[in-house]
Amino acid sequence: MIVDEYQDLSLSRYNLLRAIRESGDYKLFCVGDDWQSIYRFNGCDVSYILDFERYWGSSGICKIETTYRFTGDLLRMSTEFIRRNKRQYPKNLIGAGKTNCSVNPIRASSHYEARNMLAQIISTIPEGSSVLFLGRYNYDVCLLDRCGFSWAPDISDRSSTIVRYSRRPDLSMRFMTIHGSKGLQANYVFSLNNKSGTYGFPSRREESPAISMLLGCEDTQLDEERRLFYVAMTRANRAFYLLTYEGHESEFYRELFGGSGPIRDEIGFCPICGGALVLRKGRYGTFYGCSNYHTRGCKFKRQIEKQDD
Repeated sequence: MIVDEYQDLSLSRYNLLRAIRESGDYKLFCVGDDWQSIYRFNGCDVSYILDFERYWGSSGICKIETTYRFTGDLLRMSTEFIRRNKRQYPKNLIGAGKTNCSVNPIRASSHYEARNMLAQIISTIPEGSSVLFLGRYNYDVCLLDRCGFSWAPDISDRSSTIVRYSRRPDLSMRFMTIHGSKGLQANYVFSLNNKSGTYGFPSRREESPAISMLLGCEDTQLDEERRLFYVAMTRANRAFYLLTYEGHESEFYRELFGGSGPIRDEIGFCPICGGALVLRKGRYGTFYGCSNYHTRGCKFKRQIEKQDD
């Protein structure tokens, strides 16, 4: 029996596999990458791959350590980054290609500047290239609504959003959450949410206590956020770009490139005007509102309890 994506096994799937195996003389061949286990919120437990013999008995391991997607700076930096997780299988990845895949920081002072910087970079991308924008959350796509950018839901693929840049109709572009992009690739990949704060990346949202109770591993939420960041980095095969904001750089961004001073204690940014989001209270309860409401009339609001991966 061959089991693909084994690193995403949950308790119910494990019980199903065990029941099938005990019903006959089955051998298991499980294919998975513990570096890309990213569905903790859905009950998936990375211990099923890290403690494989504990669940299935004596086993052999065959490692695939050659990647044909990327090499150079991206291979080196992504491997160094993911290796900082304490508990995982050691691997020595080798890139089969010869073209260097770059990792590039984008540090902006506002959303307006960020959009213009993205536009400048995309204007230089080779003709006919594929471009993928990645967000930690679905609403990160809101950044791409001005300066020549536009977006609309992809009716043929609910996990994807179509993105267009008016000056480069030759490019194939789309937006996805990092969870939705797993297994995919593009020539140029832009990670849009590398900010500090509760809804930044790594996410600091408090997970349900039921998750840690159901999972039998020593893994933490931050460990999985690191794996998710690794998945984002490794979607690119030519260049990977990380967008952040001065004074709001996430800890992952700072690991790779350093920061520009102390991190400001704010919940995040308004996707419309770039103002800080602050806690407010209205007729229908508490919410996050834009700090530019009084000065610029920005009416953007973010409900506290309705955030989706």
